Amino acid sequence: MFNEFRVLNYESFEKIVCVHCKDLVYQEKTRINELTGKPERIEELTPVSAYYLDLEVLLPSGLTPEEIDALIYRVDSNKKKPLSETFLSKCRNSKKDIPYPIRLAYLKDKTEEEAVNLVKSSFDDDLLPLIHGDDRIMVIHELTRVIDRDDTIPRVYRSKFKSCDEKESLSLFLAEIFVFIMTKDISTKIIELEERERMHPRINPLVRRVIDDVAKFGRSDSYIPVFELLCSYVQDCRNGIENTNFTNEDIIEFIEGTEGLNKELTHEQNIRFDFDLVVTVLTELSERYVTEYDKAEAELKDRLLRKHHLYKAYKVDTDK
Repeated sequence: MFNEFRVLNYESFEKIVCVHCKDLVYQEKTRINELTGKPERIEELTPVSAYYLDLEVLLPSGLTPEEIDALIYRVDSNKKKPLSETFLSKCRNSKKDIPYPIRLAYLKDKTEEEAVNLVKSSFDDDLLPLIHGDDRIMVIHELTRVIDRDDTIPRVYRSKFKSCDEKESLSLFLAEIFVFIMTKDISTKIIELEERERMHPRINPLVRRVIDDVAKFGRSDSYIPVFELLCSYVQDCRNGIENTNFTNEDIIEFIEGTEGLNKELTHEQNIRFDFDLVVTVLTELSERYVTEYDKAEAELKDRLLRKHHLYKAYKVDTDK
C-alpha cells in the first residue's frame, strides 16, 4: 500500500485498516428474485467493505449497546435508519466529521482508560479476526509511519502508541490510536497538551529519534553523536556563535528522555554533560520559573485587588 497520509485521523486509520482486512463477512445485499421479479435482501459472504467496517466494527467499538442503537442505528430518531453509506463515505474522506454525539460518547461517563479497554475488547472480537498474518504487521507499520509524520500528536501519546506497537498487542495498539482519534478534538486533556507543545519549539528530529529509541529499546546508537552535537551547540551559544540546529528545549528533552544513559559516558564526557547540558537546563528552567512566578504573583495581586473592590462595593450597599 502506498501510504500518503500525514495526519492521524479517522480517514487515515480507517483506510489503512480496511486495506488489511482480508477475511470474508456476511453482508446484506439486494438482488432480484428470479421468480417474483422483485428486489429482496439477502446475506452474502463477501470481502469487508469500508461501509461495513465503519458501521459494524469501528464506530460502535467504544459504545454501549444503548448508544449503538441510538447513535449508529438511530432506532429512536425520526429517520429510524442507520448512518448512510454516503454519509460515512464523506467521513472516511474527511469531507465530514464523525457526528459529535458519537465522539462525545467515547468520553461520557468513562475515563480514557475505560474507553480504550472497551474498544480493545470490541476489536478483539470484531476486528482482529478480519486481519491475518503479515497484514497485522503491515497495519502496525503503516500507522506508525503516519504517527511519525504527524507532528501535532502530543509526545505522551506518541510514546504510548509506540510502547504497544508489537504484534502481540495489536488490539491495544489500535484501540489506543482509535480512542485518541475519536476524542482529540473534544478532550480537554489532549487539547491542552497540543496547545502546550505548540508554545515550545519543535524538538530536533535527531533528539526525538534518540528519545524514541530509548523508550523502545532502552538504548540508542545515536546517543553519543547527538550528545556531542548538543555540547557543540552550548559552546557556540557561549561564544556568541549562532547555532539554529538546536534549542535549549532539545537539551531538556534529551536529558529527560535518556535518563541514566549518561553513566555510559567517559569521565571527560560526564564533565561536559554536567557543565554544558545540565547547567544550560538549570539556567533555562530557573528563568522560566521566575517568569511564571512573577506572572502568578501579578495575577494573584490583581485578583485580591478585585476582591477588595467588590468587598468595598458590597459594604457600601449594605451600609445604606
